[in-house]
Amino acid sequence: MTKFRQATKVIGVLAIGLGVMSAAQANISCGGGGTPSTSCPTWTFNQSGTIVGNTATLKLSESQTNSLPAGVTSAVAKAYSNLGGTNSLLQQAYIGAYGAMGVTDSKTATGGAPTIADTADFSSPNHAVDNSGNIDSILFSFTSDKVNLTSFTTGYESGDADFTVLAYTGSGIPNLSALTYGNTGGATGLLQNGWTLIANTNVSGAVSGGTTHTFANSVVSSYWLIGALNTLVGGVQDSQKDYFKILSVSGCDCSTAPKGTPGCGTNNGGGVPEPGTMFLMGAGLFGLTRINSRRLVRRTV
Repeated sequence: MTKFRQATKVIGVLAIGLGVMSAAQANISCGGGGTPSTSCPTWTFNQSGTIVGNTATLKLSESQTNSLPAGVTSAVAKAYSNLGGTNSLLQQAYIGAYGAMGVTDSKTATGGAPTIADTADFSSPNHAVDNSGNIDSILFSFTSDKVNLTSFTTGYESGDADFTVLAYTGSGIPNLSALTYGNTGGATGLLQNGWTLIANTNVSGAVSGGTTHTFANSVVSSYWLIGALNTLVGGVQDSQKDYFKILSVSGCDCSTAPKGTPGCGTNNGGGVPEPGTMFLMGAGLFGLTRINSRRLVRRTV
């Protein structure tokens, strides 16, 4: 009888352990450097109808066009480029072109906002996010929560699609118009002012679009900067320049990230254990309770 009780106790402990492991595995499916699960949102920016050659249709910002699950933060995208050359301050550019987000540079800017479009950027592929001359990037701002972005999908690619990703991990709201790209830019460099390098990625060739590019990481931030490969923050340029347009970005916001994700604070809802997980843990606890109740009865006899 003693051996039976010991065996039952072991089975109970194992059941609880399996339940805990199952819960942990359910929670790492999204964020934390892993691959986003289906519960993690995608923010889509469909530029249908925008004509890049018509200055009147060019925009300074874009909001995601798809519906989001309840509680998931919305996103706004803006374009930036180092319009004055290597060590110049970043300036806001126009965003949007032919079905996905590209960057049309400005000739002049006041307070970071473009005032006159550079018509040289109206032609293909220069109205894409590119590093031919100036280095173009798109800033994604998430309005009410932090996000762990892990991929973006293109709507267009030409030549090559190497890319750079940075996330803002500093305090307050970043002011890109006061900064330069350069990691040797002294007081004005991005990496000296709260920005963290997430990825400098060389991909093998380009396709016509619809490719998803991943950059696994465990950073959460309200501000993400995705652009053509940037040698000024450590990227290594190959023989081809990079041209692509961004259609969507994906990852976990804090309401869908695993519970306890660093940086999410009280907004972190975490995953809900599956029914099988709850059954395993419940079976283990029931077994241990039965053993303890029998011991109490024997002691009182």
